[in-house]
Amino acid sequence: MRTPVPSAFPRSRPARLGRWIGGVAAAALLPGCLATLPQALHPAPADPLSTLVKQSPLGASPDHSMLDLGDAQAWLVERFGPGRADHPAVLHRLTSMLSVGGELDIRYDPLAVHGAGETFRVREGNCLSQTTLFIALARSLGMRAQFWEVYQAPDWIEEGDLRIKNRHVAARVRINGWGSWEVDFGEAEPNPRALGRSITDLEARAHHFNNLGVAALARDENEEAIRHFNRALLLAPRMAFAWANLGTTMMRLDMNAEAEAALRESARLDPHEVVALTSLERLYARQGAPELAEAMRRLARQARFQNPFVHYDLGLTALREDRAKAAVKHLEKALDGLPELVQLRADLARAYFADEQVDKAKKTFRQAHALATSDEERSLVKRTLLALTKGEEEEPPAPLALKSRKLKARRPLPDLSIQ
Repeated sequence: MRTPVPSAFPRSRPARLGRWIGGVAAAALLPGCLATLPQALHPAPADPLSTLVKQSPLGASPDHSMLDLGDAQAWLVERFGPGRADHPAVLHRLTSMLSVGGELDIRYDPLAVHGAGETFRVREGNCLSQTTLFIALARSLGMRAQFWEVYQAPDWIEEGDLRIKNRHVAARVRINGWGSWEVDFGEAEPNPRALGRSITDLEARAHHFNNLGVAALARDENEEAIRHFNRALLLAPRMAFAWANLGTTMMRLDMNAEAEAALRESARLDPHEVVALTSLERLYARQGAPELAEAMRRLARQARFQNPFVHYDLGLTALREDRAKAAVKHLEKALDGLPELVQLRADLARAYFADEQVDKAKKTFRQAHALATSDEERSLVKRTLLALTKGEEEEPPAPLALKSRKLKARRPLPDLSIQ
């Protein structure tokens, strides 16, 4: 999905952080609350949805289905025959066809936003576009497939004068009598435990229009972007990052009062929506309200540090720099929000060893091994332990590695969110 300001698509497949436990919608943030927003600079509308979206002079882009297969339906029948084909072997054959190097060889492009039929035709798409094609095909074969919004570490890309924060969508599939799988970029994993939440087809369609808005914004088509964000919000009025993207786009058009209202609505719906908070900081700074800008800067910083992935990143950095106590502190905080992440527990055990808390390290390794559900995860725990006992450093294997991002000052760019 896309959100103007910090939301984006990774240029390569997102790193997988082990396997997550699903169904814990609040687990992406650490416990705690943010201070309330300061008083608004402009009069706030009583009903932002009605005033800013429904009554928008630019209107909303036409609604359309994402799941129409078009020519892909004939391709599916040719490959698998008519009727139901809900079997694990069919699932794995289908996912291999969709993967890079497979028959369809669909290329990943964060700004390629398409429905199922168009993704099949052009052979490219972002994560939501690829997932939409897979879900449409799987359902045609009789599988029960749904969209799954994955919680992951923040990942950013820059497009021109925009900085885009990546969100990620995969698929969950259930085949009666056989079990469940998570399907992500042409790979199917059994017994999915990815941390995240299921989203309805309606929510996924709202994500699709949000992504179309971000793609339009990257082309400097600001009014077209607003129409797409308006459609997303008509479909899902509580989608905080779409409000943030709408407000950021309005700032480009000097619609300052409307932008403030949209951004504050985003922050009201999700007090941890950093895109909204950083955009409000920029808005107040350019309107000559330094005290309000500073208040939003503090709120944005507080929101970032309630994100367990931020603490995970800081903990790994401290561990590499031989600051064991700081590593323990940050990794323990990350564990509060990600208690079922195997790799995190293994890394925390490394930090305990470095801090000479041997008993805690052993206990944490046992916990990590008990949580592991795949040979890959068990191998990760075992190899990390062996490396420590030999006094060697060993990085986690690439498929489970957390992409390191040093916190450093960035040039001020508008932030957006995308899936």
